[in-house]
Amino acid sequence: MFALIDEAYALTAARPASELTSTRILTMQILMHASWVGAGVAGALAGNGLPVHLPALGFVFTALFVVLAVQASLTGRRLADPLLALACALAARVAAPGQMLLLAMGLYCALLLVLHPRTDRRRHA
Repeated sequence: MFALIDEAYALTAARPASELTSTRILTMQILMHASWVGAGVAGALAGNGLPVHLPALGFVFTALFVVLAVQASLTGRRLADPLLALACALAARVAAPGQMLLLAMGLYCALLLVLHPRTDRRRHA
């Protein structure tokens, strides 16, 4: 479980499951959520005081997700998954430009469910 923030995914994706105890994951989540919310509130308060408008700042989130995707691919993940995500984004951009993100994510999740069916590990134990 990676909860709701990207940092949790980045810190746990490359670790073997044997190193991720429930206590460790819960502690990470609590600390990361507290720091994420605290930094968000501090940034919002500080941002209201800045008179500068930076339109290119919106690209920062795109860059963050690109870095996370590249890192996941380099840690032994399948290269086909990021390429599949890119194909879904391009198809959604053509099909429904105004709803690209929603369509791309829905299509990508559906394809992952079809291409990577869940296996019952208890059966193999």
